[in-house]
Amino acid sequence: ENYSVNWNYESGISTSTNPTLLFKDTGTYDLTYRIMTTFGCILEGKYPGYIQVYSAPSLDIISSNEDKLLQLNIFSNSALDYIQWELNGNTIGTDQQLSYEVNKYGQYLVTLQATDIYGCQNSTSKFMNVLPSAALFIPNIFSPNQDGQNDVWLPWLPTNGLKSYALSIFDR
Repeated sequence: ENYSVNWNYESGISTSTNPTLLFKDTGTYDLTYRIMTTFGCILEGKYPGYIQVYSAPSLDIISSNEDKLLQLNIFSNSALDYIQWELNGNTIGTDQQLSYEVNKYGQYLVTLQATDIYGCQNSTSKFMNVLPSAALFIPNIFSPNQDGQNDVWLPWLPTNGLKSYALSIFDR
């Protein structure tokens, strides 16, 4: 190697000829360099505002379901370039708005992975209970092992005008 390089940026210094830079805050940063040959020649320069660090896109899953049909949509603060929806770990679509029919009632984990136009990535997940649309649903099991599935026993009632209800449980 006939030269040495020092890259100076707000988060540190790198002597690599092809550095990977890590920034913890969004913003615009200057980049300065210093190259020195084995003969002692020095070349220095500065690129003001050369590095632009963007935040990961904020994501929110907006959902509803009617019987076994899930309606999924995204709320994001960024223009998204890539979108992937997953249901219990299986890819189900890549559109911003998605309708997906499940084959049975139950609890499903919906995950949204997205990349914005700057290449920043983020993901979010949400449990959705898919229940009959107009019936009382009382689970016959629960597993309070904190795995995120059926951890709480809770009857589901349609909310059409219902203000309260009473529930009694008896041990035979």
